[in-house]
Amino acid sequence: MSMSCNVRVLTLSILHIFTYMRLSAQHDSNLIKLSNAETQIEDLKLQLDDALGAEDMLVQLTERNLMLGEVITSIVFIRFFNIYQYPHRKLRKCESPLRTSRL
Repeated sequence: MSMSCNVRVLTLSILHIFTYMRLSAQHDSNLIKLSNAETQIEDLKLQLDDALGAEDMLVQLTERNLMLGEVITSIVFIRFFNIYQYPHRKLRKCESPLRTSRL
């Protein structure tokens, strides 16, 4: 082999080594990015679960609120009905026709 051929082979070998080192560094960097992305995905999944749980709670509380509103309407109606049915019954000072007992 001639000297110029050896120099070319050595030059190519050095280029391959630098290319390998650059690709190895990129690979390491990409592994770190992948790990960070996986952590973010897990965090987002937890946030989504929390949001869905809050939505379910909101639906339950809305339904309960509507039901309690109907109960209050019924109680008020019954109180007024009793007042008109029994007008001779006097209300105590602290009693109001709209006042309802605890549920």
